[in-house]
Amino acid sequence: MALIVDDEPSNCRLLSQMLRREGFDSREAYDGFQALEVFEREFIDIVFMDVMMPRMDGFETTRRLKQLSAARFVPVIFLSALRDEQSLIQGIEAGGDDFLSKPFSFGILKARIQAMERVRDLQRAVAAKNETLAALLEQDREEQALAERIFSRAINVGNVALERLTLVQRPA
Repeated sequence: MALIVDDEPSNCRLLSQMLRREGFDSREAYDGFQALEVFEREFIDIVFMDVMMPRMDGFETTRRLKQLSAARFVPVIFLSALRDEQSLIQGIEAGGDDFLSKPFSFGILKARIQAMERVRDLQRAVAAKNETLAALLEQDREEQALAERIFSRAINVGNVALERLTLVQRPA
């Protein structure tokens, strides 16, 4: 699901139609506050953000979206009439992942979307592997704690000859 944030409804409709032809569903927001509301309600995969909007600009909106997404990677591509270096820097500092100046070629936008999808997929794969690793580490800690309790009881009870006790560590 794509979120298109632009204060010009015609820009939103045009981009929405382009994305629909590529198989994307999309939601539209006409300012930063609407974008945040949609982002909280919907599972958004990618955001297309205008910079100059009323009430809240695209930079601030992106900062807040990135806070809401927390550990989940949601790429933000700025689509703006601004072309200066400072705007690009501000966009990246705000958490944007790419920046295209309007008017843009849909071919270039499509290529950048594909690149962002690859990055997103890699990030999700890493996050899934990290979850698996964390579960395995927790299981290992539990098994070590169990072994510690068993050996402590065996030694404290006094029913084991310490000189014959060797350490073998295996999963429980």
